[in-house]
Amino acid sequence: MGRAKKNIAIVGAGLMGHGIAQVFAQSGHRVRVFDAHTAALDTLWPRIAKNLADLGLETGAERHVSGHTDLGESVADADVVIEAAPEKLDLKRLVFADLVRLAPKSALL
Repeated sequence: MGRAKKNIAIVGAGLMGHGIAQVFAQSGHRVRVFDAHTAALDTLWPRIAKNLADLGLETGAERHVSGHTDLGESVADADVVIEAAPEKLDLKRLVFADLVRLAPKSALL
């Protein structure tokens, strides 16, 4: 029997965020990636596909990944939320304050 697929939310579509999204997507989990910058989201799927191609793996995992500019929408039904925002303490504090307010109480932050 396989493991249950989870709803994963990633906050940040940068270097770490897209890689984390890729790993969860490769396992078949539904992944929502939030980034306030649409330019980061525009490159999300090509970067994941390139990583998989470079590894010689099927590039279909990116179909499990969606990009969002609305944090509430991104985390609405998340089982797990992973923060991958830039390494700025004040920003991370703001992100976690929003996550506590917006994510389901049952979500692992």
